[in-house]
Amino acid sequence: DESYDNDPTIMEYIELDKKNGIQPVTMRKVRESVGSEREKWRLAMQAEVDSLRDNQTFEVASAVELRQVPYRDILPMKLVTGIKRDANEQSAKHKARVVVCGNFQKKQANEDLYTANADITSVRAVLAASAVQRFSAKVLDVKTAFLNAHLPDSFETIYVRPPQALVEFGLVAPGTIWKVIKAIYGLRISPKAWGIERDRELKKMSVKVDGKSYIFRQSDIDPSVWAIARGDVGGAKASKGAGSGGFVSKDAGRPLHQQFDAEVPDSRCFGYLVTYVDDFLILASDNFIEAVKGVIEAKWRITEKPTVSYGSSLSVEYLSVNITAKKDGFFLDQSVYCADLLAKWSMAECRSIGSLEDPSGDVEEDEEPDSEDVHTAQRLAGGLNWLATRTRPDIAFIVSQLSSAATKQPKRAIALGKRTLRYLAGTREHGIMLAPPSSSKRGDCLHAQGRGAGTPILEGFGDASYEEGWGQTGVIVKYLGMLVAWKSTKQPQVPRSTAESECTAMAYAAQFLEGVQCLYIDMRVDTGTPVVYCDNRAAVHLSSGSSEWRAKALVNRILGVKSLIELGQLIVLFKPTLDMEADLLTKFMGNKLLSKQRRLLGCTPPCP
Repeated sequence: DESYDNDPTIMEYIELDKKNGIQPVTMRKVRESVGSEREKWRLAMQAEVDSLRDNQTFEVASAVELRQVPYRDILPMKLVTGIKRDANEQSAKHKARVVVCGNFQKKQANEDLYTANADITSVRAVLAASAVQRFSAKVLDVKTAFLNAHLPDSFETIYVRPPQALVEFGLVAPGTIWKVIKAIYGLRISPKAWGIERDRELKKMSVKVDGKSYIFRQSDIDPSVWAIARGDVGGAKASKGAGSGGFVSKDAGRPLHQQFDAEVPDSRCFGYLVTYVDDFLILASDNFIEAVKGVIEAKWRITEKPTVSYGSSLSVEYLSVNITAKKDGFFLDQSVYCADLLAKWSMAECRSIGSLEDPSGDVEEDEEPDSEDVHTAQRLAGGLNWLATRTRPDIAFIVSQLSSAATKQPKRAIALGKRTLRYLAGTREHGIMLAPPSSSKRGDCLHAQGRGAGTPILEGFGDASYEEGWGQTGVIVKYLGMLVAWKSTKQPQVPRSTAESECTAMAYAAQFLEGVQCLYIDMRVDTGTPVVYCDNRAAVHLSSGSSEWRAKALVNRILGVKSLIELGQLIVLFKPTLDMEADLLTKFMGNKLLSKQRRLLGCTPPCP
């Protein structure tokens, strides 16, 4: 099994496990386990083999069939093992998954293998919209999801050799070869086959609550986001096991209202469903959640976590992010992952610091970067990026700098990483608070239709740093004051002035903001007229055009911004640097300024 550790398909599946909160365990440690620990691994393997058999995923190939199959065409398999810890339930579950080494599979011309999965920005955007509606949250996952999907008829017949570990643990006879019937894990077609199966069935499902029918409407902007809306289910029939609230139709249901209309209450969205492979996040009122769970459970075998009601202070984990339902909204954190990361680098008891400053003056690089240093820097970058892109925007800039320096200046990158870990040691409980303003809870959201016309529903902040060399862009998007998206990235070309770097940031912020707005409109969420803030007056002036020849290239760069302004679809306003919330994504900061910026973003420790 160890010989296939670097197989790209295996590595992709292990990465998927990490996103689901499963910490990998090597087969060497599994084989070396003894006593009760070894028995736990045997039971995990037994459960996986039983699941494969129950789902009729394979047939044992006969000797007659194998005579016609070249030995090199039999694909190897590997056992991927890990432990999934639930911080809320204080439990640890041993998991084993049989995975085909798909890298050995023959590639077909023009094969389309893409399938959509939830982006973390979409998850935050849905949670922010749900906080306004005071929705509860529930997480469930489909057991052995890929095994529910049939392989396409045009797909070649696949023969596989079970992992040697199953033979060693006495679960499979030596010399056994399997003929694959369904989309087993590791085949390149499997994720797409399951994605097609999942989406097809969800489109046919409907639920009935208080005598009214509702359907799942898939987003055109992010196919992993589904809105629960009033719908016409036509020839739907009650699904077995779903009770009176679940229905499955031969065809997809049709929404009663194609778009949101504030004057028509039934045109709004009554809940959301977010999918990531086999993990589902349901956000709705408790009665809707039970109806949705029932119709999904009638189709697939599931495991579920308790429903987290709004304001209950209970938590549930989704995609390695802990979601706590506070009285004012949802609090998102990764404190468990943060503690594990500190322990991994032996810094759990280190002296913490409150600043994120550049240590480059204390670092001397070798003429030729050491490969071990590069590997260490890349590991630090990967571990910290998991935090920076999910719940910790305060470290996004320094992680961006670390990632850029990892291969060319590894010692500087390591110093940046260690400094970030010391900072996390003192802020490990911090996360993002998605708390809507009190007025929004009464449905009294104001629209910013012009300058000074009220509180904007959707805001974008674009900032840039102008120094020697490449500039840095920082972008933030907020919905009703709640942070839903951010990005800290190096600018694509070297700026020649402050105005040029700020124009680049403004254009990127407008593009980012437009993407979030499109998702919200598709989710039937009112967005008003979005506002973009910039802390450079020259860039704001240029957004309305310029007759100065030296500035025409910059005007061209923000021509898209200018056109949106002229159409009345965007407002650009100046905001002083001291109040610019994206400032933290463009530069190193000391303790005092960093604390202020965290408060502006809502990146705080959990409130009572």
